[in-house]
Amino acid sequence: MKLSNQDRLPPNDNDAEESVIGSLLLNGDAIEAIVNFLKPTDFYYEQSQMMYEACVTLYGRREAINQVTLAQELSRTGKLEAVGGVARLSYLISVCPTSMDIEHYANIVSRLSVSRKLISVGDRIATIGYDSEPDTGKSLEKAEAMLNTLRKGNGKSDLVTPKMRADIGLDRYSKLYTMDESPALPTGYADIDWQLGGGQMPGELTILGGDSGLGKSTLAQDIAVNQSQYGDILFCSGEMTVASLMDKEVAKLVGCTVIDIRAGRYNDELNKKIMDSLGVIEQRRIFTYPGAPLTVGGIRQAAYTMASKYNLKAIWIDYLQKIELFGAKEEGVYRKLGNISNDMANLAKELQVPVNIITQLGSDIDKRDNKRPTKADIYESKRIEQDADWILLLYRIDKYFTRDDWDVYNRNEQERRRRGLNIGGYSEYPEGVAEVIIEKTRYGTSKRKICKLLYNESVQSYQNFSKEPEPEQGRFV
Repeated sequence: MKLSNQDRLPPNDNDAEESVIGSLLLNGDAIEAIVNFLKPTDFYYEQSQMMYEACVTLYGRREAINQVTLAQELSRTGKLEAVGGVARLSYLISVCPTSMDIEHYANIVSRLSVSRKLISVGDRIATIGYDSEPDTGKSLEKAEAMLNTLRKGNGKSDLVTPKMRADIGLDRYSKLYTMDESPALPTGYADIDWQLGGGQMPGELTILGGDSGLGKSTLAQDIAVNQSQYGDILFCSGEMTVASLMDKEVAKLVGCTVIDIRAGRYNDELNKKIMDSLGVIEQRRIFTYPGAPLTVGGIRQAAYTMASKYNLKAIWIDYLQKIELFGAKEEGVYRKLGNISNDMANLAKELQVPVNIITQLGSDIDKRDNKRPTKADIYESKRIEQDADWILLLYRIDKYFTRDDWDVYNRNEQERRRRGLNIGGYSEYPEGVAEVIIEKTRYGTSKRKICKLLYNESVQSYQNFSKEPEPEQGRFV
């Protein structure tokens, strides 16, 4: 008859625990191979735990580990008799023929310790389930926080040797040399893709910032649509409903304004175009997660569902300040946003897909004449900047300067310098020209690069400024 979980002993292996201690008594230097990942609390049996703790203490004092020194340390702490005395130490030496397999024994002890902790966490997660909180997202975040704590605090930390690095390099560059297509995921915009080295790379976090009303969400949605031809895209929106996102997408497809779509009472011709556009939308591989509220746990759950069931290629999140982090109500904004960006950077690496987060700019940009943004304008920028592989900033001159203003400042260099204005060196008023400023990259110089797009405000859509990237821009080197 199969025992219930309550009737079963927690996972343990007394032989493995004894073999670890016996190996150390045979060769005290062997502790170097295990001390960085095996902790005294990983042992199930109290006697083994006390003996290993004494070995770690001796190692910390740079003293030799052998039968004599271990007996003295246990005697000093009053634990020698509790472990079975000197006779117990002699027995452990007799049943362990060699210390060469200590890592194997230690891995068994560590693995079973994690299993026991997993059982404990499982019991606590079950309690969360039984409590049946009305906010499912918070319940999932509590459970995930427990698992993350277990994941971070346990397991062996393997060093990568020079030989292993060379082997990894051989495998990586051989695949890159022989692959039929680039691993980059194109954005669909020539200037941006040129600067990114062909598109967005797996495992990287991109921050897209800009002032209110510039069309950050629109650019994100347009890129997501372009990327959907290569696979499945997850679009997480904390600002717009599924219906609102669809209104914008339909407007672009039928060539009218979003207001026209939202107003209803279509004529027959427009209604037919709208119905036809839904067939196009159905073919696009865009999955929407309309978190209400948008939470880290919800995004993670949606992302892992996508990765397990579909061909996930990229994640877009609109926007950073809308994301809620469980347990962060008492934290400052700086720490909260930093924790979120760090979690999303980790998600990109875990799933090996580009993760893109839209973010607001701080209020300081409203207080100065020169509105062209820098990374310092990102709301609570310092912590976010640490996590980002790329920082892209959206800017449009015609958002801040009328044609008359532009003419004045373009002619009057002295006034322009006095007010610290930068109009970009355009020979004509750049109406509808949007700049995507690459403000940070981990893979090049600190010099910013500017990519140009055309913005059609009536249908809220971006197009390539030119079919080919501008040669004077160059790529990061």
